[in-house]
Amino acid sequence: MSSAILNKIYTFGFCLCLTTTGVAIAQQSSSIRITNNDISVRESISPPSSKINSSKIKVGLLTAPAGSAGESLVKPLKEGVKAAFEQDKNKYELVEYELTDPDQIIDTLNKAADEKVMLVIGPVLKSSVEKIATLPFLPLPVIAINRAESPVNPELFMSIDLTREGEVEQLVQVAMENTAKRSGGFVILTTDREYDTNLAKAISQELQKNGVASEIRNVGKGQLGTLKSDIQSHSYRGLFFATNTSQASSIRPYLPFDLPVFGTSYTNPASVLDPVSARTQASDLNGMVTLEVPAVTQMNGNLYLKYRTTLKQLRPEARRLFAVGVDAWNIGKDWIQWHTNINLETGLSGKIQFNRAQSSRVKRIMDKSVVKPGEGEYSLEGNAVEAGL
Repeated sequence: MSSAILNKIYTFGFCLCLTTTGVAIAQQSSSIRITNNDISVRESISPPSSKINSSKIKVGLLTAPAGSAGESLVKPLKEGVKAAFEQDKNKYELVEYELTDPDQIIDTLNKAADEKVMLVIGPVLKSSVEKIATLPFLPLPVIAINRAESPVNPELFMSIDLTREGEVEQLVQVAMENTAKRSGGFVILTTDREYDTNLAKAISQELQKNGVASEIRNVGKGQLGTLKSDIQSHSYRGLFFATNTSQASSIRPYLPFDLPVFGTSYTNPASVLDPVSARTQASDLNGMVTLEVPAVTQMNGNLYLKYRTTLKQLRPEARRLFAVGVDAWNIGKDWIQWHTNINLETGLSGKIQFNRAQSSRVKRIMDKSVVKPGEGEYSLEGNAVEAGL
């Protein structure tokens, strides 16, 4: 992952009803209009139910302006939503809302609610996600495609985490389980690139949360000759790569063979499009434990056959976004039926778990995978920093 991915998608929502026990979604309620300064009550809106069959259920999709950089960056996500929608278009209507200015996201949500949209999928830009995540109420349910850092979120807010921190949390747990019988701390190898440095810090912080020591080492070409003996002398429990695939591939031959090695999808060899280079780097990184989405690891499985043709045409880094788009649609269908506890075992982007009573964040469990010669993994490389990922 590196500089500017996912920079313009936005959100949608639902209806609120206040009860003596808290906020709940009601089958008949006054819609709430949000402004920057106040909340006003709109006319009554009837959400979908078994008694309402006269029209399709409207779902909104926030999109970036045509021809913009944001449009091309999030195109796979949009295609994923649309691909999943095609399976349900007899019951649902998908309405696109172009967001020309991220600061206008609240107005866009209000417009969607006025037009009887029952759910909005978006935003992606971190600043937009934070803006709506800190509101007291939302005019309708929103599925944000990014992590909200706010500790308290509106009742109708849901987020799907695509950040490096979300993946690091899972990878650290995998690494701790796989090295439970070993002593010592972890070493994290990185470079002076901004993304690499930030990733190394995220790994170190997550290890610290779990009470495990770590050391960050910036590795240059001039240090490779002494790296193996240096690493052996410290008796590390395991090693994390906070580098891209090429860098990790050049370092791995200089590491002790029996040292457990871990890397996020950023380090996976599937990001390498050239087949010869991919095979070489997968051979160098043989045995590295990583995480990957089912859209990559299980693309040939029967459950995913209907998306296989599209997935094969996408560049590796686009598959994850397409997979999240498919899952966002399927999660939304459950949420729009008032389900606050959702489990999707066959998600394209991972096993999906959502419990509104515990958190507004969707837990997305990726497949644990081990790199083998001739088998590539993939990474979300290129545009992650500016999107906050």
